[in-house]
Amino acid sequence: MIEGMERLGGLAAELLDEIEAEEMPEGTTVSIGTVAIVVELHRVDADGEGYDKIKTRCTDHRRWLQEGLFDVARRAVSAATEFVDDEDEDD
Repeated sequence: MIEGMERLGGLAAELLDEIEAEEMPEGTTVSIGTVAIVVELHRVDADGEGYDKIKTRCTDHRRWLQEGLFDVARRAVSAATEFVDDEDEDD
């Protein structure tokens, strides 16, 4: 089993709790639609050779939907962290 699988499940549960708190005011009904995940893997082969790899999975296999979902996520991260890099330059 992949190291960190339990941690990944915990992170997903935390995220869903946050979404529920933000998006479900009293009397509102929300359902989870398509779910996508991006994972950075740090892999070391038997010969000691190591490398990083990005893997993605999506609950919907339609390519156009996956591309759109990941594009929206990229834009949301960029917008939410627009000034974070500027703040870190002083360190």
